[in-house]
Amino acid sequence: MSTSVAKAKAPDPSDKPHPIKHFLLGLVRKIAKAPLSVAFLWPVLLAIAAYVAWIQWGVDHVVPHFSRLESSHIQLTERPDYIPEHVDLTAEVLAGTGMGDLSLLDRQVSARIAEAYSTHAWIEQVKSVRVGVGGEIQVHVQYRQPVAMVRHLSRHPDVQGWAYYPVDRMGIVLPPDSFGGKEAEKYLVINIPEVDPRGTEGVSIGDSRVVLAASLAAILMPHREELGLAAIELHPTTGANRHRIEFDVVTQSGRRLVWGSPPGEELMNEPPADLKLKALFQSPPPGTDLRMAALAAHRKQIANDVQ
Repeated sequence: MSTSVAKAKAPDPSDKPHPIKHFLLGLVRKIAKAPLSVAFLWPVLLAIAAYVAWIQWGVDHVVPHFSRLESSHIQLTERPDYIPEHVDLTAEVLAGTGMGDLSLLDRQVSARIAEAYSTHAWIEQVKSVRVGVGGEIQVHVQYRQPVAMVRHLSRHPDVQGWAYYPVDRMGIVLPPDSFGGKEAEKYLVINIPEVDPRGTEGVSIGDSRVVLAASLAAILMPHREELGLAAIELHPTTGANRHRIEFDVVTQSGRRLVWGSPPGEELMNEPPADLKLKALFQSPPPGTDLRMAALAAHRKQIANDVQ
């Protein structure tokens, strides 16, 4: 009768404890068995063990992970819909500022990351930068929002004729390459003669008339589709006088309405922007001076309240 003899399973090399782990476990056992008379040596021995572990294991496994800033480390505030999907903000920041060589072990890493993101044209403000223990980085920002396209005659050799610069509510130039034809059509047009924009992304467009028009566009933009608005233009009486700037609002159907002073710059007895906007919602006929319409509606409302 044949008998079967079970063969002993060969030991798996991977089952062997790591040398550092084996050393630490052995050290802990010895410390536990040591008499109280040498108890003061325990912290010293543990410190030595930690140093040896760092030299033998930490340098090879931890340092490479923290020695270079990667896009995968960064979690940026969710982008709004108006920033095109093809725009990679983090990649552009790392490439444009050389932050890719920044070590996460740098004591100034949070401040330097905040400074780098603040240079991007789409970033209005960096609110906070938090670096986690695992190397993950959370960057909370406030984005700039386009409110209008500034129409101007291009001097660029690659762009002939009329071109458009996107601006935010403060007249800061946003990246023109981020907007195609369809995206640009979603915004009001600031149409002011002889505009010569600087064109530097993230910097003011450099024309006080455009900056004031942008502040008006910020108020009108949320209602652009509902009111059928198309453009903001200088009122004919403004001319070359930049000390007293007034605007007209042009609708998609061609109606021209007098708006008057930009928001916050109203003359004495001129109604504020919110009253003019209410008058605009009444579908006034072409040529209506919204200042007069707003005052008339306001007086009527006061009379009704008194009654």
